[in-house]
Amino acid sequence: TPIGGAFGGKLEQKLYLVAFLLARKAGKPVRLENSREEEFQTSMPRVPMIIDLKMGIRKDGMITAKSHRIIGDNGAYSKYAPAVVNLGTYRVDGLYRIRNVRNETVLVYTNRPPTSAFRGFGNPQNTFAVESLLDILIHELGLEPLEVRLKNAACPGDTTAHGFKLISCGLRESFELLEKQTDYQEFRRNKKEAVGVGLSGTSHVCGNRGFFPLFDGSTAFVRIDESGIVRVIVGETDVGQGLLTTFAMFVAEELVISIDRIQVDACDTDLSAFGLGTWGDRATFIGGNAVKTAAGEAKKEILKVAAEMLEANVDDLVISNDSVHVKGAKHTGISFDEVAAHAVYTRGGSPIMAKGTFVPESEGADHTFYGNISGTYAFGAQSCRVRVDRHTGEVEVLEFFAAHDVGRAINPMACEGQVEGSVAQGIGYGLKEQVMYK
Repeated sequence: TPIGGAFGGKLEQKLYLVAFLLARKAGKPVRLENSREEEFQTSMPRVPMIIDLKMGIRKDGMITAKSHRIIGDNGAYSKYAPAVVNLGTYRVDGLYRIRNVRNETVLVYTNRPPTSAFRGFGNPQNTFAVESLLDILIHELGLEPLEVRLKNAACPGDTTAHGFKLISCGLRESFELLEKQTDYQEFRRNKKEAVGVGLSGTSHVCGNRGFFPLFDGSTAFVRIDESGIVRVIVGETDVGQGLLTTFAMFVAEELVISIDRIQVDACDTDLSAFGLGTWGDRATFIGGNAVKTAAGEAKKEILKVAAEMLEANVDDLVISNDSVHVKGAKHTGISFDEVAAHAVYTRGGSPIMAKGTFVPESEGADHTFYGNISGTYAFGAQSCRVRVDRHTGEVEVLEFFAAHDVGRAINPMACEGQVEGSVAQGIGYGLKEQVMYK
């Protein structure tokens, strides 16, 4: 069953276990539904943090040092709050080229609901603090916020203070796009009363061995039956982000066939390979590479069977428009369906079955939290213009622009939807949400 959005919130939910036990006892389907009050009692909110932060910056705009002390509210018992505080502590240090870093974290038990993972795993709290203080320093020195960020932005080939190896990094390009596509500098020069403009950078992982050091890979299977239907079996779960469609696009491109003939099965732990879970922006990068590899292996088998049928050399064959033919001779080929059927009928009923495995070149962090914990890293920059009512304090968002380095957007429409959704969620986090306690 499609399980909808998660953002880390389903990592520790126990409700489905209750439903399972009730269903087994009753012999009937059971659905659990939270009231608004129960929602706050049974789920775990984002970890609140008090952040004492110091930063050093020279008159020429070069950031020299950063030191912070975080006090995190763990709540009544621990789940992922310790990891959230740790990872949030040092992930933000890969955003700019800061070499002198001192971090201290304290996690405190309190008589409040336990806190845990929620979208960003400690990153939003610390990014907000760093970017806010950076703006204060820039203002004190009379510098330009965009110029300072461009001067200090992480670049491809960098190794950060915590050992992150940045194979690719589009942070500077993201900031430059903000300047090009918005009237950022114009608004700063011609300030209007009660209207402000700000910008911020961000960085995140694509998989994370700092959280689970033993394993961060994925395996997928591609099965082609006698009717030419391609079935993809994966261990990665779609949690509303359109992952299954994205996997189908990987296979369609690799096999050069119509996406209509591809069926991606929702994860079934009885049948699929072991999966670590959909978190840390890992599923498309790690799971997608496994799917792509499996599809590539299946393609080799298809071409091998077609070579027998056409009495041709495998290296001379290509697949296009759901058919296999010799290069330069499109009209003399055979359909993909025919090749798939021939493979099954001449191999004792065995369909073409291929496996793909992908393990990124990442490593678990050591006891000092130093290590290249992700195979690659994502970056982005955002600019926002707001108007503040000085009598009521109401904030009106006038313009928002987001420029994100996502690598190659496999499914551009879904990717854009994720960015827009995160912007809406971020505006809610910043302006409209507060958990009140008695």
